[in-house]
Amino acid sequence: MDRENKDENYYYSEEAGFDLFGFMERGLLPNAEYKGAIKFNVIKYILRAEDKHEDPIDQMKDIEKAIDYCQEYKRVLYNEHFTGDKNE
Repeated sequence: MDRENKDENYYYSEEAGFDLFGFMERGLLPNAEYKGAIKFNVIKYILRAEDKHEDPIDQMKDIEKAIDYCQEYKRVLYNEHFTGDKNE
């Protein structure tokens, strides 16, 4: 997912001017809670992919969402350990 391309970003909010992850970058939740929410969403999208969708294309869309959350988790970890952004 390209977070900068709002046409491809299903997490983007026109009203706010940024995406779901942008809310978190602004300190909506402490990092520990945010990481827990990310883990929940990774599990949710993986588990529901086959249960919710019969169409393999729709299943892959849920897997892509899980991957988006994994990439966000990686970004948060990087920022915690290499930029000092603990957001506690």
